[in-house]
Amino acid sequence: LFRSMDLQRVGFAAEAIAKFVAERTGVQIRVVRPPNYTVPLLILLALGVIGLLAYFTRIDVSFLYSTTNWGYVALCVIFAMSSGQMWNQIRGPPFAHRDPNRSEER
Repeated sequence: LFRSMDLQRVGFAAEAIAKFVAERTGVQIRVVRPPNYTVPLLILLALGVIGLLAYFTRIDVSFLYSTTNWGYVALCVIFAMSSGQMWNQIRGPPFAHRDPNRSEER
């Protein structure tokens, strides 16, 4: 019998389509994804721009030796990582959920 793929449930991902085809026909399809070089290239580009700006404008880098500045940076990183925003970014909880005792969203 002919069955259609439930796209609402499994989505349009190549892996899901390959699994659907393999279940129906027995033909295994290998999904090969190319590597993503975007992040390393952006980091290199940013470091290159910062290096060129520092070279051409003769920026004084004595601020790198200040323990006070490093303390401020460390506190900012600690506060950002321990905040609820970072937890939400990592875990991805729903924006609202239903209360089982009431019909309203909380």
